[in-house]
Amino acid sequence: MLTAAEPQRESSAPPTHDTRKVVMALHELAALSQKMFGPSVTIESMHDPDDPQNRWMVFHVTASGDFAKRREQADQWYEAAAAILPASSTELRLSIMPRG
Repeated sequence: MLTAAEPQRESSAPPTHDTRKVVMALHELAALSQKMFGPSVTIESMHDPDDPQNRWMVFHVTASGDFAKRREQADQWYEAAAAILPASSTELRLSIMPRG
């Protein structure tokens, strides 16, 4: 699991131009997540155990407020994420845990 401040690559191969664009976008998404939800943002790369090629990135955040407010924040995050990383092979997911 990666924190927003500690991006890492899983491969030792040199990054391609597309990989660099995705990494830069993930940094931007981490900053957006911190702005929207607070400093506790964790990014995790996940995959389907039955299909290792099926991979996605999960942004784990915490948020206060009722369900409707968190749903609205999630909608705003996904809209911004689509603008930051459009038509990418990197699937993004947001996991919001309620905060006290």
